[in-house]
Amino acid sequence: MNQSGYPWGRPPLRLRERLKLYWTRINLVNLTIALIVLCGLGYAVYRGLTAIGAWLETTSMGQVQRIVVKGTDRIPPEKIAAAARITKGLGIYHIPTDSVEARVRKLPGIRKAHAAGRLFGKMVVKVEERQPLASVIASTVKLIDRDGVIFPKETLRETIDYPLLNFQGSVHNDSSVSAALKYMEMLFEDYTEVYNQLSELLIGEKDYNLRLRRGGGKVLAVNVADRQVLSELNQFLMQKREYLPTDIEYVDMRFPRRIYVKSGESQP
Repeated sequence: MNQSGYPWGRPPLRLRERLKLYWTRINLVNLTIALIVLCGLGYAVYRGLTAIGAWLETTSMGQVQRIVVKGTDRIPPEKIAAAARITKGLGIYHIPTDSVEARVRKLPGIRKAHAAGRLFGKMVVKVEERQPLASVIASTVKLIDRDGVIFPKETLRETIDYPLLNFQGSVHNDSSVSAALKYMEMLFEDYTEVYNQLSELLIGEKDYNLRLRRGGGKVLAVNVADRQVLSELNQFLMQKREYLPTDIEYVDMRFPRRIYVKSGESQP
């Protein structure tokens, strides 16, 4: 006998404790069996889907029959499909979509691309085009987006109708381009009328100058980067949109609470 007074070294379990122990063991056995069954079912489903996929690829439903391009506005869908180089008749799920997407992204006007196979012989290529923010002169007039990527127009019929970034002297560098694009993006988002009526942004060594579409009129202000100045100019252009002359020489904002407009017909 030991100190507990029982010859077996421990007191006998009560009925409730014994039932609890048996129930725990039964639960563990049931859980193990359930896991084995689930694993078997999962494997069976996997093998079944694999067999179905292999069978589909022998039919027209699992082979590329047509290529659908989505998300295009400026770029012709035929150009994107040609760049994707997807061979019709191949099994949809054996096409390396990563390679397809990489080839489409090489197009100058494409920012993102995603390719995926669909049933009934359809291969979908979804793209996100680069959105022009301004234009620049790079041998010819080209477009530039907010990321600073320069790309040409897509068709001969496309009209480049975006403000021109014109860098004066030796200020054309990565820093000045980035700053000019941020300024242009601010105009696009916060001062829509100024952006819409802007023909050219002249970037100097110390400041910016704005020229309007109407006659190339210059905006005279102490600081055209000042948000208060831009807000007043935006409101003025919205109010006078239909009455502004087409041959504006300048819009003078250097006087408090007054804006003067001089055109070819007005007196100096």
